[in-house]
Amino acid sequence: DGISLEPILLGSTNPAELRNQIRGQLQTGRTFDLVFYIPFTYDSVLELRTLNEVGGGFASERKIQTLATEAVAALKPNLKLLSNLMACPVFVHNASMIQRFEPTLKSRLKARSSQSVRARAASVLAPLVAGLLAEVNSAGPGNLRLIDETAFVAEHGDTHLGTFFHTSEAHHPAVFGRVAAE
Repeated sequence: DGISLEPILLGSTNPAELRNQIRGQLQTGRTFDLVFYIPFTYDSVLELRTLNEVGGGFASERKIQTLATEAVAALKPNLKLLSNLMACPVFVHNASMIQRFEPTLKSRLKARSSQSVRARAASVLAPLVAGLLAEVNSAGPGNLRLIDETAFVAEHGDTHLGTFFHTSEAHHPAVFGRVAAE
């Protein structure tokens, strides 16, 4: 009668396992009106994980380009599957590369040490992800849509968003996971 949100969290960091989880949801006979796919969250992309570490702040442009290209290439099979199996819009987040952190000095220093490289990586990833979505859309039903997280970072800042996502009751991943499970 109205609008309801029934989140189904598929959180495997193994791309093949994630594709199996997606197929499994469809085999149950469920239908979806809308899908959100957030492939670059919680350090789930092995290729990019090192950039969030303290030493990751020293990555060269070539290293960033290589890691971003590998990450986007690994994303392609999942996007093709979602595009072809879902008869609804699929909203795909690109990578803002913000780091969720507590508002403590130690946490801020850690985030600050990798802020520059994370920003550079996000600027490399954005056109790669947009290009991949265009490629997959042109070969399929065209139901993939981009949610540009980098626009939020440009408007609100890395530090503000990182703190917000960690401390917000509504947005902290553990809180959302607990609520979704209930």
